[in-house]
Amino acid sequence: MKQYVTVEEIENGYRKLSEDESRLCDDLIAEASTLIDAYALSADEGIKKIVAKRMIRRAIASSGAGTVPFGSNGGTVSAMGYSQSFTMTGTVGEVYLSRAEKNMLGSKARIGFSSSLEEAKA
Repeated sequence: MKQYVTVEEIENGYRKLSEDESRLCDDLIAEASTLIDAYALSADEGIKKIVAKRMIRRAIASSGAGTVPFGSNGGTVSAMGYSQSFTMTGTVGEVYLSRAEKNMLGSKARIGFSSSLEEAKA
């Protein structure tokens, strides 16, 4: 299986990863590459690299213990009579393709049906 990004490329333009995050990153690279190929095998390799970086950085950022997960508006924090509430909007530590990433890979969602006539026009 081809991997589209390295740990060093994930760190570039992001941040230095801890040893634990680097080990996690290795696993996430394989998972993201498999997911990308399953979704759009024939997509441009440069686009696949960008999408893989985004997927992995999102998963690493959301896997930190004791922090508000990336892709969310938070949880609830309270201290000394004050509280702050957030709404969870994302997943925690999961590698997934966002709608924008699916569009980047050239696989736009279709609602309804497709027919052979639709394919013939292309």
